[in-house]
Amino acid sequence: MQQQVQFCKLIQRTTREVQVRQEHCVPETRPVLLTRNVISGVSLRQITLKASQMRSIALSLLMLASSQANADAFYKLVGFKCETNVNKLVLTYDAAANSEGEAMMRTQTVSQWDPWSLVRMKDDENVESLQTIERHCKLNDGIYTVRLGPVPGNWNIQRRCGTWISAWAEVRKGEQIVYRLANFEQGVGCFYADGEITTRVEIRPKQRAPKLTITPAIKLLSGT
Repeated sequence: MQQQVQFCKLIQRTTREVQVRQEHCVPETRPVLLTRNVISGVSLRQITLKASQMRSIALSLLMLASSQANADAFYKLVGFKCETNVNKLVLTYDAAANSEGEAMMRTQTVSQWDPWSLVRMKDDENVESLQTIERHCKLNDGIYTVRLGPVPGNWNIQRRCGTWISAWAEVRKGEQIVYRLANFEQGVGCFYADGEITTRVEIRPKQRAPKLTITPAIKLLSGT
């Protein structure tokens, strides 16, 4: 996998110079579930623009902005574990930076997805649609439906927060919503300096509420 980079630099062009300034970015608000496309076991070759290609574009943009730019590379995996032996369903969201992120991606399982792999591009700049993963987990009280999808920071990847991405999740049992999470990252944004990340959501039958594991973003994304 190629590197995913944060791109929080705005370029101001004048006739005499190019001024680059860094801003604290907040992801552009846009509804996530704009497509009902559901994929099951789709290979990355079927994605219009692969995650590796998108990271390459983002890296090129960053280098154009400043030849001296020092950008960290961030990696994310969203997934789930159906642990029937202990009657438990766990939503997972793993995030890491640089070498730690590269190591994490090498251990990716068939039940984990890079959010970028679920993004379809219209062209080199604009997101066209978002894919949704749907899987099932059978526990002793019935079958649970797990839905996972990406949350882009900007639907134009060359604009502010364009290379930031997160994910959402929903769990249903029949028509009942057991758990819904609009974004695993809360208050993080593309600056990666603040906020928290929900890394695990544990769901058991007859449980009053899911058990959440929440970690400060800086602890996960400050790797070297």
